[in-house]
Amino acid sequence: MTSYGKAQAKPKQPMKRDNARPRAARRATSVSIDVVVLNEAHRLGLNISRELEEHLTRMITAEHKRLWLESADEHIRAFNEHIEKKNDADEGSQR
Repeated sequence: MTSYGKAQAKPKQPMKRDNARPRAARRATSVSIDVVVLNEAHRLGLNISRELEEHLTRMITAEHKRLWLESADEHIRAFNEHIEKKNDADEGSQR
């Protein structure tokens, strides 16, 4: 007990993370969330910041993949045509 008669709170232990990614610098931000969704998340004990960060990370990864595929599409198509022509030429020379 402190001199004020209140029990001292234990220092909080950092939460164990499921993934092995090192902690990055954090910046506080403001997000508007439907009150019903927010209340249910709190009731279920969800860590809103962590859940949002993990979901955004998955969305960013998917978008990077989509953009890469979009930019590589022409090259992939040209390469496939080259392989098809080569295969056709090889089959013609074997006859």
